[in-house]
Amino acid sequence: AEKTESVLPLSSRQLLRSLLVLVVIFAWWFLIPIVGYLVMSFVAVLFLVLFFEPKKDRKHILIDVIATLIFCIVMYEIFALIGVNFPKGFLI
Repeated sequence: AEKTESVLPLSSRQLLRSLLVLVVIFAWWFLIPIVGYLVMSFVAVLFLVLFFEPKKDRKHILIDVIATLIFCIVMYEIFALIGVNFPKGFLI
């Protein structure tokens, strides 16, 4: 008996997770002019980190929030270091 292979190698759960990531990226892109780059980047990254966090206890959530905050600050500083200056309305 031959085993038929799926055309799509991803499971339905993996497809849903991929779709969620695409929705978050689209929302991030769409809301940047309204909310601001830094705030929206923080929210989008934090949402994804918390969604994919396998242990959702207080300690891990706090670590995720701190790591996301540090990530956003470092990215902002790297952009400033290489000379990418955002308009003030774009930041907040």
